[in-house]
Amino acid sequence: MEILKILGFVLMGAGALINYGAKGIAERTGLIHRIDVNEAWELPPEELENYRRNKAAVRIKLIGLLALLPGAILLILAFR
Repeated sequence: MEILKILGFVLMGAGALINYGAKGIAERTGLIHRIDVNEAWELPPEELENYRRNKAAVRIKLIGLLALLPGAILLILAFR
């Protein structure tokens, strides 16, 4: 049971770090420049860059959520 608690905290911590650092991760990995924005063809260039940055950050935040959620479930099961 102790290993579930540790694993749960580790997964939640990793997910939280990914979630809070999403904009920095997107900039460091270059995801902002590789993201597809065909649906925003009418935006001006300065708003298009902001849209790219936000879309990349949201994708990384979803990955963080996918790491955080199993950790939360493990902690709920471990502290029962």
